[in-house]
Amino acid sequence: MTNDDGITIEIPTEETIKWCDRLGCEYVPLLEKFLYTTWEDLNDRCAQYLDVPEPLANGSHVTEGVVVRIDNRSKFTAYKTKSFAFKVLEGIIKDTANAPDIEESEELINVG
Repeated sequence: MTNDDGITIEIPTEETIKWCDRLGCEYVPLLEKFLYTTWEDLNDRCAQYLDVPEPLANGSHVTEGVVVRIDNRSKFTAYKTKSFAFKVLEGIIKDTANAPDIEESEELINVG
């Protein structure tokens, strides 16, 4: 969220959900909240949501992936993992599409 002074303020997931509810906006569903213990545990938690029908599309296509948001940082921090099926479909699209991948374009801008 950006305040009147143009300063970006990160708000926790629960506050984001409440804000969306007040405005009548849809938000990405919160699948689970947990404390990080190990890399293996994190991967296992994400894996259970990857190879299932996409809940936001009423099961009409594969799940794109899972985003893990870390709330105890001063700056927004999130990591994304994509499902195998989506990576395959994305690869096919990338091989034949004329348009660049938006996420990859943003990464190139941020790195450069």
